[in-house]
Amino acid sequence: MVTLVATKGTGSMDLYRQKLCQHLNTCSIHLSFPEPFGTPLLSAQAVKFLIHSYETLKTLSQYKILHLANHRLARLAIFLKKYLHTNCSRLDKAF
Repeated sequence: MVTLVATKGTGSMDLYRQKLCQHLNTCSIHLSFPEPFGTPLLSAQAVKFLIHSYETLKTLSQYKILHLANHRLARLAIFLKKYLHTNCSRLDKAF
């Protein structure tokens, strides 16, 4: 079974993914995923991001097939070695 991985948020793409989860007959995971843009490499915030990423990887590795519905989660795919990544931007056609 495919597990849909969506991100929590209030942006249009986050809301699209959350609605998609409601309409599909599949397991889904909703992640809050902080973005480290502009963060110094050697900072407390960067360390927190790395710890959060590691914990997310541990969670996602429990599932067999993942549909990563957010392009920012694709950076984890190299470590998971199992995923299906798509990024659909046409909400009006889906619902």
